[in-house]
Amino acid sequence: MPVTYPVVNERKDLVSLIHMGPQGREEYIWQSKGVGTGDDLLELPEYVLESPNFRRQQRRGILRVLTPEEFASWQRPSYDNWAATQEAAAAQVLSSMDRSPQEYFVNKPCIAPEAGRPCGAQTTVRHTEETQRPPLCERHAHLSGFCVLVTDESIVPGPGVNNLTWRFAGQAV
Repeated sequence: MPVTYPVVNERKDLVSLIHMGPQGREEYIWQSKGVGTGDDLLELPEYVLESPNFRRQQRRGILRVLTPEEFASWQRPSYDNWAATQEAAAAQVLSSMDRSPQEYFVNKPCIAPEAGRPCGAQTTVRHTEETQRPPLCERHAHLSGFCVLVTDESIVPGPGVNNLTWRFAGQAV
């Protein structure tokens, strides 16, 4: 792993650029000082520090190589700011999540008749609403008045499971 040196842009009003290598294909770009993204600090290999382009910008007071102590103090606030941003984003996501155990969704097949058999299109229903509205797809939602809630003896009730099921009126049990 090559040794690198932290270099900072000292100018608030200037974006700095160094071209290196054959035909200037290698470039290093610093944003203005204090932009808050960390792009005003780059770690460079030693050969870049020895280049005439770097030396010129260093003499003009645009670029400066940081000491290890300066680099450590420079990194800590940047990391703290990043960590605080990440924690705030995670807290926002967690606060928006519905964590109540009975609020999960279940997929049920549509029970509306279609060509002599149930439609079968998958519908998504909240677990807590399973007994409040029949599982009907968007095409058959208007038929909810023809659905009845019945007891199904083939389903064994248990924790979180009831033996109630929806049937379309006139459908065999």
